[in-house]
Amino acid sequence: MKKKLIGIMLACAFLVSACGTDSKSAGEGTSLGTTTEEASKDASEDVQTLAETETEADAAEATYANFLANKAKVHINQDRDFGTYFSFEKDKDLNYTLEELTNVIISNYLGQFEGAKIELEGIEYSYLDCGNDGNEELAVCIHTPSLDDWAEYLIIKEIDGKLECIYSNEGWSRSRVGINKYGYIYGDGSGGASNHYFEKSYIDACGTWHYIYGDETTVFDCSDTEYPGDIWGGEGEHVSLEMPLPGSFVFFSFDFNNTEDEKDNVFSYAQYSGDYENDNGLGGYFYCKLIEDDGIYDDEYPLKRFYDAVGIETISIKELNELIKEKAEAEGFTPEIASAEDVEWKELEYTFDPDIETFNSDNFIETSAFFPIYLSLRNNEDASTILHINADGSIEGSYYSSNYSSENGNESKKNEFTGKFSLKKKVSDTEFTITLSDLTLKNEAGTEVVKETKTGVKTHTYFVTPPGVDDDGKNFTLYLPDTPVSSLPDEVLNALGDYWREQLSERETIGKCILFGNDGKKYLWLEF
Repeated sequence: MKKKLIGIMLACAFLVSACGTDSKSAGEGTSLGTTTEEASKDASEDVQTLAETETEADAAEATYANFLANKAKVHINQDRDFGTYFSFEKDKDLNYTLEELTNVIISNYLGQFEGAKIELEGIEYSYLDCGNDGNEELAVCIHTPSLDDWAEYLIIKEIDGKLECIYSNEGWSRSRVGINKYGYIYGDGSGGASNHYFEKSYIDACGTWHYIYGDETTVFDCSDTEYPGDIWGGEGEHVSLEMPLPGSFVFFSFDFNNTEDEKDNVFSYAQYSGDYENDNGLGGYFYCKLIEDDGIYDDEYPLKRFYDAVGIETISIKELNELIKEKAEAEGFTPEIASAEDVEWKELEYTFDPDIETFNSDNFIETSAFFPIYLSLRNNEDASTILHINADGSIEGSYYSSNYSSENGNESKKNEFTGKFSLKKKVSDTEFTITLSDLTLKNEAGTEVVKETKTGVKTHTYFVTPPGVDDDGKNFTLYLPDTPVSSLPDEVLNALGDYWREQLSERETIGKCILFGNDGKKYLWLEF
């Protein structure tokens, strides 16, 4: 875990300062004219320097250990916080123990998101060596999952005996944070089925954060002549219907300057090979292989003509790679730093209890439980129905699905509904049979609304009875978290599907609420 500096360095060895100039140039040693006394003096000085360095390393590790043991505080540098859901904006220049830091994160989520069911699932830590200078930094990951599976990542550096938070960011269900052992940080996020985001940065030996690039990618099947689609992310800019191309293309918008304004972004495109290459975006700016073809950047190529027509300058992938290389070199980001292994997270044993309002004390099932409960329909081909169960048993739900038809334009099916559950029987501390009543649709099923846009495109909205409540089912069983997996009936396990059955096979209890219809079409709902 800790890099030890061992052995006696002879006079021919050299020392390199982590954040300054070399104390002795590389390759510089004892000349033929140097006396034995001078060489011995140099060697003694080097040994003393090494001893001091090792003492400093021991002190730094002790300081990190004290923080993990909740005995030392870290100073918050909000300027290096990159969170979206959670930000240290109100905590700049404050100092927190690990327990205080955890509670600050939790209280922010509880105050910001209605219905957030925060729990402290665990804390992990790892040691890394930013810039590969032999001095350790501490990485901490605080897992507080709720609606979006949040996890807060921090990198902490000991500077002059004090702990400084030099980087913080949060990961969630559609945005991951990767950190390697030399301080390389890569983000990988999904903006939807065809959109993806990558960001690359690193922290050097001095604790300075360096932005390399961020990019947004959009995949579009350009052979589809029925629906134009959005090829680069700009509002209203679409591929012409008269421009079919072979297969799918990937469209890139690159930010090398870390600015909000897209005017300085660099745009490119490439043909998508279809070969999946799962490297978390670590090795590049897209997660699948691309087809190398210089011809698609010619002035007469349809995509190039399209970009020129809308006033967007594009470059080739080769030119883009050269810009990436130049930016990496300018920031001091070396292949050695990029290729290091990811940090190895270890579970931390902590002794404090987080400040969490864990349960509703008053609810319709008359037991301690989280409310509201948010569920989505699972065992249906069109599983687009969302259901909220409130503490008093009242429910709100919605359903929406859409598709594009060349004949009718945009078509959608939707509706909203309300109702109420009441307790029928408590089977166990975590299992309850409940009854649904007072189900009301917001819009009459079977009605239709047609609208026409300024460009003459028609949109059809059909109001239907949502899947999940279209079967007159009245009787349900609600399974709370901590229900033993062994107590779930086979029909519930089968309705969950292969993925969730496999997940449960490795657990003794369930971690999410399950709502199962005992009559009608036996719909199954799973908490999200």
